[in-house]
Amino acid sequence: MNMEKVKVTQDVVYQFITDHNVNLSGIAREMQANPTLVAGCFKRNADRNGRPRHFTAQTLPRLNEALDKFAANMRQSVVAFGSEQTYTNNRGVTYDPGTIPAVKQLSQYFNLTQFIMRILGWTENKKNLTFSSPTAKMFGCISQDDINRINAELLAVSGVLSSYEVVEDR
Repeated sequence: MNMEKVKVTQDVVYQFITDHNVNLSGIAREMQANPTLVAGCFKRNADRNGRPRHFTAQTLPRLNEALDKFAANMRQSVVAFGSEQTYTNNRGVTYDPGTIPAVKQLSQYFNLTQFIMRILGWTENKKNLTFSSPTAKMFGCISQDDINRINAELLAVSGVLSSYEVVEDR
């Protein structure tokens, strides 16, 4: 099924990426380009002649292909809940510390701290204790609802990115 892509400018893509905590370096990696250069094009930083950088007619096909690959890889990173480490606490809440490595892997697609804070409403401290402090009481306290919300955002972002075709500014 070949879906018609939505034609957007690089500014629309950049706004979406920024709003959803997507890592520009991951897109640059898919383009096989320098992350600083890709970020400079999106942010329209001045080049050595003082003109704003942008994606040219030659680089737009690479960007569009990279967005498709990036979105496809993102879709394949859905986190599964229910490892052998799953347990239920005395309040009846079920957690799965076994999801920690898979959630940490999402950092190749998102600024994980900002992503978790936005999607789950956690503080930076709670995120750090849950993911990075094995001696903390909160370590590994990731519920099915948390994983469902992470996966929903992951699929939504990948769906939008794969539906975009970046065109030249007019």
